[in-house]
Amino acid sequence: MKYLLKKNGYWYRPKFCGYTSNLHEAGIYSEDEIADYRTERNCETRIVPCSEVVADLELTIAQCTERLEQFKAAIER
Repeated sequence: MKYLLKKNGYWYRPKFCGYTSNLHEAGIYSEDEIADYRTERNCETRIVPCSEVVADLELTIAQCTERLEQFKAAIER
């Protein structure tokens, strides 16, 4: 299974290089890479299975696609 890491509302970027508020810029980590984050001392960091974010991403894509079509229609008027 693969995971994302979230701390204080921000996603860890790939290779643990900083943070981002954009899910599409988040790093995807293996079980081995996140092992240290499972300890009590790192309780501020939330471990999020990739499967948890799939539904959110699909909904966001659908909403953006719908909004894009609205903008295109507005340009044609």
